[in-house]
Amino acid sequence: MTKFSWIPFKEFKNPTKIAEGGFSTIFKTSWLRGRTQLDVVLKLIHNSSAYPKMFINEWIDSIEIAKQFLDADEIMQK
Repeated sequence: MTKFSWIPFKEFKNPTKIAEGGFSTIFKTSWLRGRTQLDVVLKLIHNSSAYPKMFINEWIDSIEIAKQFLDADEIMQK
């Protein structure tokens, strides 16, 4: 089961824009979680309140893509 939670923006360091499309911008950044630093990708949805259904669909697509990367990572570790 995947868990999603709010992460304060101040916990991300040095965000770098890596892509931009019609509905979103993608950033690569480091997430400082206690003493651990993780490389992560952030997706900023543009004007999400104006397009609630599009926002939900975009979010679902992002989850499915993330699952594929997680599954691939598990396979590579075996």
